[in-house]
Amino acid sequence: KIQSSHLPTITDSRIQDFLKKSLGPRQAVKLKSANVTLPASIERGLLPSVLALLKRTTKTRLNKLDEKGWSLVHYASAHCRADILSALLIAGCNGNQCCQTPDQTDTHTLPIHLAAQNGGLDAVCCLLRYGATPTAEDNNGWLPIHYAAFHNYQVIVGHLVGVAPESIDAVTSDKEGATPLLLAAMN
Repeated sequence: KIQSSHLPTITDSRIQDFLKKSLGPRQAVKLKSANVTLPASIERGLLPSVLALLKRTTKTRLNKLDEKGWSLVHYASAHCRADILSALLIAGCNGNQCCQTPDQTDTHTLPIHLAAQNGGLDAVCCLLRYGATPTAEDNNGWLPIHYAAFHNYQVIVGHLVGVAPESIDAVTSDKEGATPLLLAAMN
């Protein structure tokens, strides 16, 4: 077992180096605060800088929504970063937090919806392991399985059916009233 005292400390300048390589020098200079650097590091999959920034982030910041209405877990789920998602959930992030629109209205879109929509099987499995609900509905009555079927992610559909067999017959509450099978056939 590796103890944290044996791990090298990552400095701010090292984090900036990671970002410069990933984003380029002009974009990296704009990312000086942790509030901006953390989502950018998550999007790019920079696990070392995420871990270093998490050590300096307060518990209240972990679940704070940004101007887009997303928390850190939403970014990790949307970009299918299962390793980072795991670190965020261990650090205390809420895996069942709803996104919000700019007018502060909950959309009921959860991280598991974003992971299923973007084809992140590992991210879906990680979220389920940490208590995400496989049958959670968004505003349109879409479950994660609807998103996976709509975007033709067969492996995720299969996994979600294994976890929640009843979801295969779930009907959306939007005007289409579609099942996962109908969404898959349409696309």
